[in-house]
Amino acid sequence: MGAAMLGKRRGARLTAADWERFGPKFLQDLEALWPDWRFRLADLTPDAAEPDELELLLQYKGRLLGRLFVTGPDQARRPEEEARLYGVIRLALDNMSLRKALLTDRETGLYSREYFRNRLWKALRKRRREGAARSLSMDGEPAPELLLGLVELREAADPSSALAALAGRLAECLPARHLSRLGTRRLGFLAEARPEEFRLGLENVLDGQLAAEPDSRPVAAWVRYPHDLGEDEGGPDAGPDWARSQADDLEERARTALFQARQSRAAGQAVAFGDLLENHGQVVQVLPQDRVVVNLGRSMGAAAGQVFLVSSPPDRPGVEPEYKGEVTLFEAADNYSFGYLSGLKPARRIVAGDLLTFSRHLSEPADPGERRRPPALGFMADLPGREDFLAGLAKISSQPLALALARLDGFEKSLAVLGREEGERLAAVVLEKVAEGLPAAPLRTLWQADILALAWPGGAQAELGPLAHRLAAELKEAGPVSFGLVFSPGWSGPPEGLMEDGRKALNEASFSGYGQVAVFGPLALNISGDRLFEGGDLTAAVREYERGLALAPDHLNLLNSLGVCHGRLGDSGRAQELFARIIELEPDHMMAHYNLGYTHLLSGRLPEAEEALARAAELAPDNFETLFHLGRTALELGHVDRALAALKTAGDLPDCRPTVYRLLGEALLLAHDHQGAAKAFKKAVKTSPNDAYALSALGALFVDLANDLEVARSLFQKSVEIDPTNSLYRQRLGRLLFNLGDFDGAEHHLTMAMEYGSRAPEVHFHLGRVAEEAGRREEALNHFKAALKQDPAYQPALERLHSPEYDPEAGWS
Repeated sequence: MGAAMLGKRRGARLTAADWERFGPKFLQDLEALWPDWRFRLADLTPDAAEPDELELLLQYKGRLLGRLFVTGPDQARRPEEEARLYGVIRLALDNMSLRKALLTDRETGLYSREYFRNRLWKALRKRRREGAARSLSMDGEPAPELLLGLVELREAADPSSALAALAGRLAECLPARHLSRLGTRRLGFLAEARPEEFRLGLENVLDGQLAAEPDSRPVAAWVRYPHDLGEDEGGPDAGPDWARSQADDLEERARTALFQARQSRAAGQAVAFGDLLENHGQVVQVLPQDRVVVNLGRSMGAAAGQVFLVSSPPDRPGVEPEYKGEVTLFEAADNYSFGYLSGLKPARRIVAGDLLTFSRHLSEPADPGERRRPPALGFMADLPGREDFLAGLAKISSQPLALALARLDGFEKSLAVLGREEGERLAAVVLEKVAEGLPAAPLRTLWQADILALAWPGGAQAELGPLAHRLAAELKEAGPVSFGLVFSPGWSGPPEGLMEDGRKALNEASFSGYGQVAVFGPLALNISGDRLFEGGDLTAAVREYERGLALAPDHLNLLNSLGVCHGRLGDSGRAQELFARIIELEPDHMMAHYNLGYTHLLSGRLPEAEEALARAAELAPDNFETLFHLGRTALELGHVDRALAALKTAGDLPDCRPTVYRLLGEALLLAHDHQGAAKAFKKAVKTSPNDAYALSALGALFVDLANDLEVARSLFQKSVEIDPTNSLYRQRLGRLLFNLGDFDGAEHHLTMAMEYGSRAPEVHFHLGRVAEEAGRREEALNHFKAALKQDPAYQPALERLHSPEYDPEAGWS
C-alpha cells in the first residue's frame, strides 16, 4: 500500500539516531495502544513493504526519522480503522518525544540532570550490594572504583556545541558513562576506573579541549566512591533515601572540588576531592591566643586532629614558600574550621592568605547544581528552556526591566508525601495560576521544578508588586507561593547575575515564612552576606555588604555587618570607622558599641575597649557577651571592682558560659576573697570538667585553705593530663609531690615545667631540694644559685648547703 506522512505536531526535536535509544519503547507503546495490529521499524533506506503492510514515513517537527510498517488483522475493516491508527501513532510519537525531553538535553542530545541522578542512584545501590567483593581485582591490584566527574567550560562562544564536542573527547579518552549536561557549561559523568589512570585520562581530555578551543578554559573535578565519603552507615539493602543521601554528598564534594579548580587562573585544572586537603588550604582569619580560621571545612574533608604546615605564598614563580609553623584543627564546621597555631618561627607572622599543606593526623581514628526536573504536565510543556530565557534576558537587561521568581513553598515536602509525579503535577497547577494572575510576560521559563521565572522589559514596578502580594495571599492556603522581585534600571553583567539577585530576594522572603513577597534590595544583600560570612567566605561577604550600602548608605545592619567583617579580616581601623558611623547615626545602638569595644580588644587597646563595652553594658545590662568581655577587659587592666560587678552579673544569667566562673575566680583572688574564689572555681569545674586552669587553681586553694593535699593532688594531676605542656600546672603538681615525699614524681614534673618554659625561682629551689634529698649536693648547689639570682629570699638555702655544720638528715625550718 502507499506511504503516508505522520507526526507534524510540535515537540522536542527527534533524530534518526534516537531510534536506537527510544525505538523499542515506541513499538511497545504502539502494541499496547493497538494490540490487534503488528508494527516494525526500518530506517530510510529503500525497502519494499510486504503485500499486506501499510508503509508510513515518520516525520516529527519537520524531520524524517524512519519508516514504520503496519499490518492489520482484518483487511475488510482496515480502511475504517486506519484513521484511528494515525492518532495512535501520533500519540506514541508524542510519548517518545516526552521521553527524550525527560532523559536528554534538547540542544546537545546528552542525558539530562534527572536521568543522571537516577543512574547515579542505581550505580550506588549496585556498588553497595557488591560490597567488599570489589576491593581487589583478580590480579591483586586495586579494583576499579566508581568515580563521579564534573567538567566545566568557563568560557564558550557556543556552549551547547562545545559541550557536545567535550563529551566526545570524554567518551574517547575515559570509560565515561551517562554523559549528562548539568548546567550551561557543565558536564557530569560516571566512570569505573583506577584513580591514577582516570586522572591521566581526564588531563588528556582537558589538554585536547584546550588545543581545540583555547578560549573555553576547561576545568574538571572528580570524587571517589566510597573513599571520599568517609564512614558510611547502611547495609546492602538500604532503600532509596540512602542512595539519594549518598548521591547528594558525592555531588556536593565534586562541586566543592570544581570550585577550587575554578579559582585557579590557569585553564586545564583537574582537582580531585582528595586533593583539597593537600593543596587548597588557606588561612582566612587570625584570632587571639594563637588560633586561626581556615577555609577547610567538613565539606572538604577537614576534621579535628588534622595537622597542616603553614607557609607564605611564594613571592615569584619558582621560589619555595617560606615555612612559618603548623595549624592543628580542633573544630570543623561545614565550610571552615578552627585551629591552633604551634611551632611558629620567630619574626614570621601568620596572616590571612597564608597557605596550608596537609601534614598528618594526630591520631588515625561549600554552583548548588541545577535542580530542574522538567514536568511533563500542563502549560510547562510549552515553556522555553533556561538557556533560551537567559539569552532573551541578556538582550533586554541593559534597559529597565522587572524580574519575578515565583517559588512553590514546601515543594520538597510535597515530593516526599505525594511522590515525584504528583508533586510536579501540583507545582505545574499552582505555577500556572501564578502565570495567569500576572501580566503576560514575553520571557518566562521553569527555572527549577518549583520556581517559575518571568521577565518584563520596561519596569512595571507599580503594577507587579501589588499583584504579587495579592497572588501570595490568594494561594497561601492551597499552595503557598513566595515571590522574589527584581526591578533593574539597567544591567551590564551576565543575565545570571539578575537571576542570582532574584534568588537572594526569595531568600529574604523565606525569612518570614511561606507565601511572602520580597523586593531585591539592601536587606536581601544583608542576608546573602550573612550566609557567606557564616560559611567563612568573608571576602565575598564584604562585597555583598558594600553592594547593599551602595543602595542604602545609612543602613545600620549593613554597616554593622561590614564592620564585623573588616574586624575579622584584621582591618581594625576600617571596622572602627564603620561602628563609629553607626553610633553617629544612632547613639544608643548597643551592638555598635559592643563591636567597637570588641575590635579595640582584639587590637590590644584595652582602655578604649573597656569604655565602649561599658557603654554597651549600660544599654543591655543582661547581655552575657557584653558583660563577659567587659569583665575580662577590666580584669586585664586591674580594675577589679568593675570586673567583679560585670562577671558576677554575667554568671547569674541563664545563657552564661562556664568560662565566666574561671574569670570570676581570678577576680576574687585579686580581691583577696579566697573562699569566694574557691566557690567560683568549683562552679567552673562542675560546668566544664576539662577546664585545666580552674582545676589547677582550685587545687592550689585546697592546699592554702584546707591543707587537703590528696584532693589537691587529684586536681593537679587532672589539669596536667588535660594540658601537659602548661609549666604552671606541672610546677604546682611537682611542689605538692615533693611535700608528699614523692621525690621521683616531683623531679619529673618540675623538670618538665622547665622544658615547657618555666623559669620561676621556685622550680629551681624545689629541684635543688630533690637533688639534696638524693645526695646530689653539687646539683642542688647549682639549682639554689639559679633561684638566688632571681629572688634573694632563697639565700638561706644556699648558706645552709655551704655551712660547715651541714647535716643532710636535718630538716628545713
